[in-house]
Amino acid sequence: MNEYYYIGIIYLILFTVVLTLWRLIDDNFQKMQYLENGREAERYMDNVHDIMSSTQAYLWYIYKGKLVLGHRFFERNKLREHRIPIEVVLRCVSRQSRKELLKAMENADETGIYVDFNITMPMSHEVHSLSVLICREKERAKHGGKDSANDNVMGILTVIDGARQKEKERKKAFDLEEESKLKASFLAAMGHEIRTPVNIITGFSQILAQTGSETSEEELKSYSQIIADNTEQLLRLLNDVLKSNSEGEEMQMSLKTRKVKDIVEELYATYNVVIPERLEYNIVRGPEDVYVDVNRSSMMQVMSNLVNNAVKFTKTGGITMGWQCDGDTVVIYLEDTGIGIPKENQELIFDRYYKESSSTAGAGIGLSLCRRLVENMHGKIQVKSELGKGSRFELVFHPSQI
Repeated sequence: MNEYYYIGIIYLILFTVVLTLWRLIDDNFQKMQYLENGREAERYMDNVHDIMSSTQAYLWYIYKGKLVLGHRFFERNKLREHRIPIEVVLRCVSRQSRKELLKAMENADETGIYVDFNITMPMSHEVHSLSVLICREKERAKHGGKDSANDNVMGILTVIDGARQKEKERKKAFDLEEESKLKASFLAAMGHEIRTPVNIITGFSQILAQTGSETSEEELKSYSQIIADNTEQLLRLLNDVLKSNSEGEEMQMSLKTRKVKDIVEELYATYNVVIPERLEYNIVRGPEDVYVDVNRSSMMQVMSNLVNNAVKFTKTGGITMGWQCDGDTVVIYLEDTGIGIPKENQELIFDRYYKESSSTAGAGIGLSLCRRLVENMHGKIQVKSELGKGSRFELVFHPSQI
């Protein structure tokens, strides 16, 4: 009996020793694990700081009213490492930026608020552009029973001097490209407009030179008037070129109430000489006692573009000009039997930089100018077209009350 008792005591002592050793080993292992995890976390944070430093981005936080930055910030910017009072930072920025920073610190949450501003260094007076992400913990820290508003504010500070300069250079290059496009568009549109009155003047001059005694005085007077009108139109266009700038400055226009019948018949007679003999040229008259407020010069410019495009893309068939009343609107139209316009391109053709293709009718560079001119006359321009059958351009106005 005593023998078993002593054996039990020995086993109990051994168990206690083993358990104690196990606890010592386990505690030591956990301490080693914590230490290794700490080293791993430190190495990880060092890598994070290295990556952020390479892009001039730095973690920061506020502690006891002072801005705390990693030592890499001071190394990179060759500054003495120290904690910077918030008041000093705020004195280095403009009044407006100061208000934005304070407001962001007050309103920030875990998602953060970005603030961009310039800061002037106290000693060197160098100006740097900064972008700061400001975050705030959901619950403010409590110190001595008082709410510490700043000690839970942190974020990322990024020096964006290079990025800001690259953005300026990119914007400058983009502006230069846009200016170049606008100049090209403007000059091409003006060349497009000038060509038609020159052709009309040349055509009717040749008719006058070839007419004999059988030509009536009324016809001669009509031809002379067309030449005079287009000479005036040409001079007006040249004057617009001299006055307007490369950005396509809007031209002031005066509107006059005119009879639609007179407008369309004048346009029809004017462009008669530019229609090639291979095409039929027709006019369809609508109601005679209808008036609209338009500018004659603008109407000539618009119709010039439409006629030139119709001739360019119509190989057979004809071109028809006319007018009609559609409900409470008056429609002046030009239609052709050309190749037509794909449905998906029918809105694009009025864009400033739409590129015309050999398979797209009515896509002349002057169509954006047409839309602007028509809108300045309080109307709108629209197109109806079907591939292989032709296009119809409509100028829609509200009738004037006489």
